[in-house]
Amino acid sequence: MRKVLIIILIIAIIVAIALSGYIIWNNSNKENNKAQDEQPIKHEQQDVIEYGYLRMGEWGIASKYSSKKEEYEDVNVTIKQMIRGEEAERIVKEYTENNKYFEYTNPQEGMECLVVEYQINLGNYVKGTNGANSDIQTAIKGFGDSKNIVVGNKSYEIKTQDISDREYTNENQVTGRFVCQIPIDCEEYVVMFGNEEYSYCEFRGITNKTEDKTTENEQQNLNNNQSEE
Repeated sequence: MRKVLIIILIIAIIVAIALSGYIIWNNSNKENNKAQDEQPIKHEQQDVIEYGYLRMGEWGIASKYSSKKEEYEDVNVTIKQMIRGEEAERIVKEYTENNKYFEYTNPQEGMECLVVEYQINLGNYVKGTNGANSDIQTAIKGFGDSKNIVVGNKSYEIKTQDISDREYTNENQVTGRFVCQIPIDCEEYVVMFGNEEYSYCEFRGITNKTEDKTTENEQQNLNNNQSEE
């Protein structure tokens, strides 16, 4: 009888140890998954849903040149809003009035202005003596590997122009803007940040059928990420 009790006790101890190990492993796995969910998305890690592109309010990782280190560094980037049409044109004209070095050209027939306002987190970026500004490589391209936007049977090469204040700051958050002209009927295009030879992130562009500003949920997502930084 005593031997039976000892065997039962040993089995109970083994089961308890195994159960404790499983609980510790499970909790650790949950924490790791949570940490991965909170990380900004690099291009190669993007979800394949909706062509694998980020949306406004989400954060990506892109390369930004550091004059201090004389090399590219990774920064976190998000789009605050994308504006098309007459409102975008008004923003550009207003910028032109305050910047004599910027030449404004009216959109060609069938084209319209697109203004993209973005935000960069410079928390881990090595700033120079005067700080850093919002300068970063930008591009507008087609879906997939297409460098040009395709609408119907026509292909368009899109060029971006910076319309930021370009002031240097030692703050960790900096906002920039750029403008370009895209076809009015264009619904499939990508906004890219960073140097493709280093790291870059891509956002799906808005269409004239989408809101020209972040949704309530996207704005909340943006605010949460700012507070965490």
